[in-house]
Amino acid sequence: MASKKCIDAVKAAAGDSLTDDEIVDVFETVQRFNRKLQGEGKHDRLDLRLKQMTAEEAERKTLAAAIQRKHARMSAIVKERELGHVRAMMAENPRMDARKALLARLEGTNRAVTGGRASVYAVSQGYETRFIGQMIAELERDVPHLRKMVTDKRLNDDIVREMAEITPGGRPGVTKNADAMRIAEILAKHAEISRRDLNDLGAMIGKLEGWAGPQRHDQAKIARTPVQDWRTFVKQHLDIERSFPDAIGDDARIDEILDTIHQDIATGRQPEGPKEGFVGPANVAKNLGRSRVLHFKNADAWISYRDRFGEGTVLSNMIDHQLFAARNAAQLQTFGPNPEHALKSVGAELGLQPTEFDAKTSTDPLRRLANALAEMQGLTRSPASASVAMISQDIRNVQSMAKLGGAVITALPTDTVTQALAGMFRGSGFVDTFVRSIEELLRGKSKTEAREITNLLGEGFDGLVGRIASPHYAGDGVLGHTGKMADMFFRWNGLTGWTDAARGAAGRVLARELATNASKAFDRLPDKFRHMLRLHGIGEADWAMIRQAKRKLSNGNEYLTPDMIADLSDDIADLKTRRDLELRVAAMIADEVNFAVVETDAASRRLVLQGTRPGSLGGEAIRFLAQFKSFPVAFAQRVLGRTFYGARNRRDAAVHFGTLFVTLGAAGYASMVMKDATRGQWPPRDPSDPKVLLAALAQGGALGIYGDFLFGEASRFDNSVTATVIGPTFGTVADLIEQAQAARAGEGSAARLLNTAINNTPAANLFYLRPALDALILDSAREWASPGYRQRKERRLKRDYGQELIF
Repeated sequence: MASKKCIDAVKAAAGDSLTDDEIVDVFETVQRFNRKLQGEGKHDRLDLRLKQMTAEEAERKTLAAAIQRKHARMSAIVKERELGHVRAMMAENPRMDARKALLARLEGTNRAVTGGRASVYAVSQGYETRFIGQMIAELERDVPHLRKMVTDKRLNDDIVREMAEITPGGRPGVTKNADAMRIAEILAKHAEISRRDLNDLGAMIGKLEGWAGPQRHDQAKIARTPVQDWRTFVKQHLDIERSFPDAIGDDARIDEILDTIHQDIATGRQPEGPKEGFVGPANVAKNLGRSRVLHFKNADAWISYRDRFGEGTVLSNMIDHQLFAARNAAQLQTFGPNPEHALKSVGAELGLQPTEFDAKTSTDPLRRLANALAEMQGLTRSPASASVAMISQDIRNVQSMAKLGGAVITALPTDTVTQALAGMFRGSGFVDTFVRSIEELLRGKSKTEAREITNLLGEGFDGLVGRIASPHYAGDGVLGHTGKMADMFFRWNGLTGWTDAARGAAGRVLARELATNASKAFDRLPDKFRHMLRLHGIGEADWAMIRQAKRKLSNGNEYLTPDMIADLSDDIADLKTRRDLELRVAAMIADEVNFAVVETDAASRRLVLQGTRPGSLGGEAIRFLAQFKSFPVAFAQRVLGRTFYGARNRRDAAVHFGTLFVTLGAAGYASMVMKDATRGQWPPRDPSDPKVLLAALAQGGALGIYGDFLFGEASRFDNSVTATVIGPTFGTVADLIEQAQAARAGEGSAARLLNTAINNTPAANLFYLRPALDALILDSAREWASPGYRQRKERRLKRDYGQELIF
């Protein structure tokens, strides 16, 4: 028990602002520290050390109490602000009830209401641009050869050693590696930017001196390692006092904390890093401050742990760190320090029950708010069982590598057309945007200034860090042991490079439109462009500031990028206003790029994943059924949804739909012709044939979610109708069961079994490899398994499509 003398000392250090319980906590922490020092025989200057620690602990407690009061004030302000947003949307569009309006705040809506696209998801995209895009732009500007050496272990180790020296009294340049030193400076600078932004939004994250960077833990390795072995290894490499300041001298407590961290990582409950317990939704700001960081003794200890239990490069790990920061910053900015509580409070004011946000109790049959909340909180990315999630993802990765070898051929014409359609919606005209998109695509990343602009827009760098960001992928990330293989496969089939190039081009086209229109006052802007700004919550006062930002020049064209808004003078706006506007412009650009080059977003993930977690029985069943359906769902939600609901009036909607129907049909036909050519089938199919026309619409995506399986022979992923409806994995299993039953009845088919094997072999369907495999090996094997195969194939092509084989 604390004596009166000790209590008075703590009160003096804290300025008499702590409760008795808080004072006792401080005293007990100091006592544990005292016992530890005495046990180690460290008696020199003991009183001074204890006094210093008492003051530090008291200050920490005092600060925590102040933060709690700050959170209460912020929550009250946020609640009133969000009520205003939601009620304004409901008043502007009578078809928006409370559920739809709150859903819009979480993931955006296609309905033509002011601020309808300004959502948590859009804000997170804006923060990604600020935290990641600007970091990549600076890295590529100062270390232009980074892409060629990003996976080099020696460079990565040197970066870690240089980051550890970024501290008062440190020795920058200790590695004598100029590249590593500059990269470390840039990474530390941008990590500090995200830390400060989160603290401004209510978090309490201390500055990490001598931080060597974030660790990405290999869940499989840690799950296979007994907890006591992992704990022993970690303790040998940790700075115990820095990692556990509240448990100094309490070895049992330290072991308990490490055991919890091991469990969290092994089970996937906290995939973002080593934290004490699960960072749940109760109070995001408070939990960010409480998150436990494991401090290693030095850079070499950090590297030793990474080599044994970690994965990824320094850059990819930092991007994950910044991505986590962006998602949390978006929640804090939109809904305050306690997002879930704020959301339920706003819902209650609008007549909704708290049960609406719980998937088990919601009265909404679609459980929209509950599933959208789970998506915002990241629960759909947090495995219920890491081992089950990894094995399941391995299976889906194999299916992706076996089925998507020609996906880029579908993407090339379709994505180019959707870019032009997005520009048409903004008032730039279909043809003009199409031409500018082709021009930007041809320039690509060959120009240094063009690449910098692309990065500053938050696009074009997924391939740099080995992150698959493709509309044709499963949509729930790359997990499992085959993740690196899948990443390599998508590089081989051209989809990674194409997606980076297409999204970069789409971003630069919009940045050019912003620069071009900056010469006009808000009321002089083209009606459609002003309408687009309004959907993102950008009004006349905002535009007046935006148009004063400097522009970047590249190849004779001007571009307006979000970072230029941050550089506006104090005479135009204060720092907070500039940063808020920078984020809104970045969010607008990212959201518009997602309309131009469709990818899965929060809304499509909610529709596909239904709030389920990977590694759970229901979650994995849905993920297997939904594989390859993320793109059609996202396409229907974004492209078709905007066409029907987002236009200014019915006339614009009708014109937009007509253009969409015709141009995507043409894009689908172009994709069919290219696919047929790679298979050696010529001449092109007759476009006047209704069957070919409908297949072209399916290929182009104009039939939305049904386009993949209405026409089995025209499936954009080369799947059968059954495989596309129930998913490729379940389809393959069903096919094998049928073949086994047929074999038992004496009706087995070697040809069918061979075809199943070919269609499930990774990389065998790469569009540039498959013709050679067919000509040299596979057609002969098919002829052996089913004599007369080639003649039947030629007759079928001639009869159905009027085609012949070239090879």
